Amino acid sequence: MHFQRRLLELLAPCSIPCEDNGTFRHVPIIPNVGIFGATGGVTVYYTSLTDKSIKITAPPPGFRMVVGNPTLRAQGLGGGYSIYRCYTDGPLEPNPMGVADSDTQEFPKKHCPGGMRVNINFPNCWDGKNIDSDDHQNHVASGYNGCPSTHPVQLPQIMLETIFDTGMFPQSHWPKDGKQPFVWAQGDP
Repeated sequence: MHFQRRLLELLAPCSIPCEDNGTFRHVPIIPNVGIFGATGGVTVYYTSLTDKSIKITAPPPGFRMVVGNPTLRAQGLGGGYSIYRCYTDGPLEPNPMGVADSDTQEFPKKHCPGGMRVNINFPNCWDGKNIDSDDHQNHVASGYNGCPSTHPVQLPQIMLETIFDTGMFPQSHWPKDGKQPFVWAQGDP
């Protein structure tokens, strides 16, 4: 059991400063109960476009890519993108399908008593030649409205969805200056 808990902590390293002295607390994950009896962890989606006229190519054997940048300290796409959703009306509420107007590309700036969802989207366009690159990113790109000419091959969309139990931290635990308190374990705001 300890191994499973530690593995979840490594997979979902979201922390909140819980004391004025700068110490941090791990934020646990809420199981995605809508997915076939899931009991915790990260939900992985592997999808294709609804437009069936666009050819989707499966990655070839040995294909590698990463998303994000562990040294980035400002919000931005960084080879992929994250979408955050604050659940304000209870566990997983409101929860419209797809991207909602209230979703953000950074940690929500308000208390989320019902939890906070984070979707991490991997690049979905490939150069069609290289199965890897030195940084594991240059051979792929994110195509939000089609793939760029430099990376013309459409890949399936890979998305990781994690829901954090931010409601366990009362708003009184938030910084007195009103700043959003969450950070990723590697230091990203």
